[in-house]
Amino acid sequence: MRWIRALAASAALMMLAVSLGCGGDKDSTATAPDSAAAPRSGDKAQANARQAVAASAAKAGPAVPLDTSYILPEHFVAAVVQPRRIAELPLVAAQLKDEKIAAAIQDFGVEPSEVEQLVIAVSMVAMDPKYPAEPMPTVIAHFNHDIDGLDMATKLQKVMDSRNPKGFKETEVEGKKCFILGPGDAIVYAPEARTVILTNPIVLKKIIAGGAGKSPVAEKLAKIDADNEAVLVAMPGESPAFLEGYEHQVGDDPMAKSFAAVLKGVDYAEALVNLKGESLLSLTVDAKDGPAADSVKDLLKDLVKMAGAGVAFVKQNAPPDVKTALGPALKLAGETLDDTKVTAQGNRVTAVIKRPAELDEVAGPQLEQMKKIMREKAEAVQRLNRLKMIGLAFHEYAATNANFPPAYITKGYKPTLPSNNFPGPKPAAEAPSAKDGKPLLSWRVAILPMIGEEALYKQFHLDEPWDGPHNSKLLDKMPDIYRTPGRSTDGKTSIMVFAGKNTVFDGDHAMHFSEIRDGLSNTILAVEAGPDKAVPWTKPEDLPFDPKDPAAALGQAPAGGFAALFCDGAVYVIPGTISKEDLKALITPSGNEPVDREKALGAK
Repeated sequence: MRWIRALAASAALMMLAVSLGCGGDKDSTATAPDSAAAPRSGDKAQANARQAVAASAAKAGPAVPLDTSYILPEHFVAAVVQPRRIAELPLVAAQLKDEKIAAAIQDFGVEPSEVEQLVIAVSMVAMDPKYPAEPMPTVIAHFNHDIDGLDMATKLQKVMDSRNPKGFKETEVEGKKCFILGPGDAIVYAPEARTVILTNPIVLKKIIAGGAGKSPVAEKLAKIDADNEAVLVAMPGESPAFLEGYEHQVGDDPMAKSFAAVLKGVDYAEALVNLKGESLLSLTVDAKDGPAADSVKDLLKDLVKMAGAGVAFVKQNAPPDVKTALGPALKLAGETLDDTKVTAQGNRVTAVIKRPAELDEVAGPQLEQMKKIMREKAEAVQRLNRLKMIGLAFHEYAATNANFPPAYITKGYKPTLPSNNFPGPKPAAEAPSAKDGKPLLSWRVAILPMIGEEALYKQFHLDEPWDGPHNSKLLDKMPDIYRTPGRSTDGKTSIMVFAGKNTVFDGDHAMHFSEIRDGLSNTILAVEAGPDKAVPWTKPEDLPFDPKDPAAALGQAPAGGFAALFCDGAVYVIPGTISKEDLKALITPSGNEPVDREKALGAK
């Protein structure tokens, strides 16, 4: 399993490296790093390639020769992606202007147009001598302007661990300045003014020592037409350790065993992606002999059939909105796969996916629809996750106070805080007085220490109303966990509770678990109401519970239902078709009403 995890980690690092072509500051013109080394004098062809890469910065146009100068002899797989070329495609350029995509690019700090070539090469590396070698990627990014190693390490560290953006450290490998990203063994090295390498210390030592000598994979790449958006070369036979390790790890999985057997018969495989050409994807495989070629052909045909079956499954089983939105794209994908040809001639097998004539016409609108659907799905997940985090905060509050918080804070409120090292806020000496029992602040303020907002909690005057002269200044500091999709950041939230008699939040009463006699799993703790019901997040105002029509208080909840947090910490989307009786039963903590939560949540 360790070997398979390493393979998965390699794939993840490849994905990270590709993000180099998806990030952005166009005006980045840092000088060459101290660690920059002159190109190897014996490699004139690659020196010329690097000069061509640099020259392309001055003018957009055709692809430059593929730069394979840092591919080692032991690399048995290598891919070259050309982000600048891809970014210039009209369809891609339009997507890069999307507000959220542009924001993500700006956040990372590298524009796709800045990266001429992204080389990803895989070799078997034994990071720990106690374990067998594992497949590990090396990523080489060739820019069209000077870059700084420290700056790139900072950007990559932020991607790898956003919680610890400064978690990398400077070190030296063979006398060259490098940066180790944390956590893990990934290391960043800038060998030239316009090149950055992301790899591991073992491979880096070989690269610095000039180990990128005669490489079979590099030789194959050098012969490929650079007029493609991406190319891949694989020579599995160059790494017996990979074949043995893969065969050992697949176990009894029939499909994986079949794939391992086919790999053993492959001498060479080449894939070309050309987003502007007649063929979107061209795959060529040279097998060791006729029987091996037959196995490769059968495997490729099976993969095409599986892809077609996948499209058919989506068309048959996807939600109605997805079927409607992506109908043209699914139809085109199905037709394209039907037209895909897999042929064999001698020991060579080829597969070609033709570019559909309607691609440009369909792709743009379908991409917009796909983005819309993905954002809606992602937003739905975020909404549920926010409620889950609030549920954890409620339970942490209960663990330290022996009960849930009251619906609102009144004068004299003195909770037990989660840490003895956190003394909590002290009422201001001259704060306005409040009559005992008068609601001052929401429960949303009471749980701030449990959602990581201790500093904000300490700023509140707990004996002053939410709209008092001091507390009113804190409205614009609402934590993201309370934000409501579809609303501007105006300090209002739709994260609310049902409040009043026969609810968990009855006035200033702090309810204990034992009082929830209907069961924690059958009692709603908090909900996300419609955006029209949003209130200032610190205001002690929630949803009034009407046992005759409890859903009325929710306002304009989403058509698919509203998200609800239960007292046991579970989060569900309650359908709008739920009966008034069942919803009432789920709100009351001790009404003794018979209700099947799972059945109620599946209401039609």
